[in-house]
Amino acid sequence: SILLPGFAQKPLCLFSLKGSVLDHENQTLPGASIIITENGQGIVSDAKGNFSFEKLCEGTYTLEVKFVGFRTATLKVKLKKDETIKISLEQDETLLNEVVVQEHYDHISKSQTN
Repeated sequence: SILLPGFAQKPLCLFSLKGSVLDHENQTLPGASIIITENGQGIVSDAKGNFSFEKLCEGTYTLEVKFVGFRTATLKVKLKKDETIKISLEQDETLLNEVVVQEHYDHISKSQTN
């Protein structure tokens, strides 16, 4: 390649990082949040649990993946070409404790409303 003085070479940011977010039973997780921590770019997985980041430069990226009721996953991906990955999330047992819903109302008689 020919380098001309005064012209800085820009990195080619043409790579894609695609994938799917699944639970421990390989069921898709639509609506999972995937964030690239280095640049703050975020996306939400689609109805089939799939996501896609486009126009990324070569390098190492840290992904933070969140979904309600599951542990947050953090993983590093080294990008040298287009990549497709699968991310498996584990249920967060601490969030699955019993929830008790109680109904409470005060009865108001007609005489109290006048």
